[in-house]
Amino acid sequence: MQNSNPILRQFSVLASASIFILLSTTAQAQTPPQLFRQRPAWTEPSRHGMEAHVGDIDESLLSSGPAGITLAIPGRPDVEVERQSHERRGARSLVWRGRGQSDSSKVTLTLHEGLLFGRIESGSDIFSVRPGGNGRTIVEKIDSDSFAPEWGHDAATHGHEKVPAVTGGDMMQQDFSTTPATPAADGTVQIVLMSVYTPQARTAAGGTTQI
Repeated sequence: MQNSNPILRQFSVLASASIFILLSTTAQAQTPPQLFRQRPAWTEPSRHGMEAHVGDIDESLLSSGPAGITLAIPGRPDVEVERQSHERRGARSLVWRGRGQSDSSKVTLTLHEGLLFGRIESGSDIFSVRPGGNGRTIVEKIDSDSFAPEWGHDAATHGHEKVPAVTGGDMMQQDFSTTPATPAADGTVQIVLMSVYTPQARTAAGGTTQI
């Protein structure tokens, strides 16, 4: 019995090690591969960004249309995404769409001639994916409040009461009309359109008449 104890102990150690390796392998198999080759590094965000990082993506991985990928996004844990669709549009052009495995994240990635563009919605946060310098890719958390409101719109009235009245100094009025557009007797409305162009475009077309 004394001689059997070391053998039993060795067997127990080997069995435990085998189980650990098996569990580790299974866990790795369940984790989608990383889109970035290495951990992205911090980079200066744009004026509409809150935080950003930059790195080198694995283009061959994305081109293969993987069933899932892991995305590193700034300021948050990595997002594991399952493929919803994969549409190839050229040798180095495709669209890959997916959803988060454990949350409601939505991801759209567009690869065009080796340049990656995209949008990530994770919780209440929105991230943009865009090319950086030297062929690298930037993922940036967007500050939605940093954008100016659209003309005639604000959050309080949703734009219903914010369309400005035409004034005497309005360029459109000075150039095209002396009164605001109103319906004619038959109910039709005249809409005036303005087309603008650069001097270079005019020259390329052959002159003012041609353009």
